[in-house]
Amino acid sequence: LTFRTKHALFLNNGHFTRIPQGETDRFCFKGNLSLFKNLMELNSWCHQFVEYNGEATDTNTTVADLLTKPAGVCQDYAHLFLAYARSNKIPTRYVSGYLNQNVELEGAAQMHAWVEALVPGIGWLGFDPTNNLLVNEHYIKVCHGRNYGDCAPLKGVIYGVGNNTTHHQVQVQQ
Repeated sequence: LTFRTKHALFLNNGHFTRIPQGETDRFCFKGNLSLFKNLMELNSWCHQFVEYNGEATDTNTTVADLLTKPAGVCQDYAHLFLAYARSNKIPTRYVSGYLNQNVELEGAAQMHAWVEALVPGIGWLGFDPTNNLLVNEHYIKVCHGRNYGDCAPLKGVIYGVGNNTTHHQVQVQQ
């Protein structure tokens, strides 16, 4: 109960990560594998299941949408990982940040998303299902939350008349 209370925010699926009925068995944790190995297999499964396509989704895409049309970007890979890990009672959080642009990784040209899972005895461990990697020194974490909605790179409200545009650029190098 203490564990569930402490990690409730990262144990429950919501709008972006809800798995439709009948779809929970697309990926199942195996009882004969350690939690870490199950998470590594989930990372690999998400990487193989989704085709990277920047035009296929938008910021409102859900796991239900992705299961119907498995193409998207890093936030979609992350949401898929979150959904199946949480359905197996593993606390997981959505992470947003940057990648070292000198390393050839998918998603390095802009803000990137990956996942952290709570592994007993280790702590929060980063998984990047977009690139099928464990997070390492090439990742710079900016924030974490339940899903994309908690970690949108630019978010705000402007009241007034006229037009407004925002431009930003971040370059990450070793």
